[in-house]
Amino acid sequence: MNYTYFVHDTEHLRKIREAITANLTNHPLYIFQIGTCAQMQFDSNEDTYFIDETIAAEFSEYDFTNDLSTGNEEILLSITRVQSPCSSDDWGRSWNEDALISEKYLVKKRERPPAQVPHRTFWVFFGEEPQEYKIHLGLTTTYEYVAIDGPFGEGLNPKIISESYDNPTDAFWAGQRILKPKIELDFEGWQKQQKKKRRSNRK
Repeated sequence: MNYTYFVHDTEHLRKIREAITANLTNHPLYIFQIGTCAQMQFDSNEDTYFIDETIAAEFSEYDFTNDLSTGNEEILLSITRVQSPCSSDDWGRSWNEDALISEKYLVKKRERPPAQVPHRTFWVFFGEEPQEYKIHLGLTTTYEYVAIDGPFGEGLNPKIISESYDNPTDAFWAGQRILKPKIELDFEGWQKQQKKKRRSNRK
């Protein structure tokens, strides 16, 4: 994955650079000054979650958003992530065939409508076959949201599997990240079944 961090005022460059270099050990960091702005570029085999968490902690009056549709945002930092075509994990498993591009922005905090919570039931396609999964959310005694795991039913206490969050949207995505390894295992099992079917059809 290739990352571009565009700092809209070099006054903030040092803190952002330190957040990157403290968490970037396997690739170099390139810095280009453009007038009063700066552009930083680097590659990474991992998501930059820890880098962005460090940056957010340094700039408490700002928060990250993926949506600039409301306009009039005071942008401190723009982040573009490009996942290369046919990129793969450490075991050589392909993630995607086409380039995937995503952007987010560190903007001055202001009153915004709450982010919509995704439907808790979602689908993952194994080839042409849809598989249904569900994220279960719960509310703690301190009125914080968590992702929970079964068993479910009367008299059964579900297990909390995520950290606590102020809103259900963050809890949903935390639950999705936790569920992802199980989905990957399900997919591997599906692949094995497909191979068995193909061998049987050849006989």
